Amino acid sequence: MTHAPHIQQPRHPRHRETVRRALGGTIEFRHFTGFDQLFAPHAHGYPVIGLVREGHRIMECNRTRYRLGPGQLLALNAGDAHGCVQEGATPLVYDSLALLDFHDCPPFAGPIVEDAEAIALMEEAVDLMQAAAVDEGHLEETIYLLVGLLAATGQPDPRNDAAHAMAAHLRRHASETVRLEEVAAAAGLDKYRALRSFTAAFGLTPMR
Repeated sequence: MTHAPHIQQPRHPRHRETVRRALGGTIEFRHFTGFDQLFAPHAHGYPVIGLVREGHRIMECNRTRYRLGPGQLLALNAGDAHGCVQEGATPLVYDSLALLDFHDCPPFAGPIVEDAEAIALMEEAVDLMQAAAVDEGHLEETIYLLVGLLAATGQPDPRNDAAHAMAAHLRRHASETVRLEEVAAAAGLDKYRALRSFTAAFGLTPMR
């Protein structure tokens, strides 16, 4: 069951929350700004990836306390019980990506992530979601790369033959719009391993 966060009133005068969905509604992006109120303990029925932009918070997740600050990346699994309170005078500015319909999403190793590449990918995904027109092919690829980095279990080493099978598929369909799932299917891999294989072999992603 999904539980929406309970936010204590009154709200900060600069409080604002924007919401946008993409990839057929499977990704929900939220941008919070001006928050200084309590998020009471709650859980989601789907994974959530979050990035703190400004402000500090004390978060409790699954009965463990964490201190959050600017640049902190969070990876919350479905069912993780979490809540947070304001620390200091600077209101919270926070971006989140809810993976609403990613049935093959592996469990995350979070909730706190210390990985510069994962943070950069999250920032890239946020930029894509805030663009006037969302480049869904680029966004899908970025999300799967990010999820692959956040996975709790290691992925198998990239396979060079799979990478070349994907490259051959792209060459055959160079004049068409090709989705990531088609490229992965050409290599017989899931999307996460397909991206790892391709980028390891060629230094760029299939869509790029």
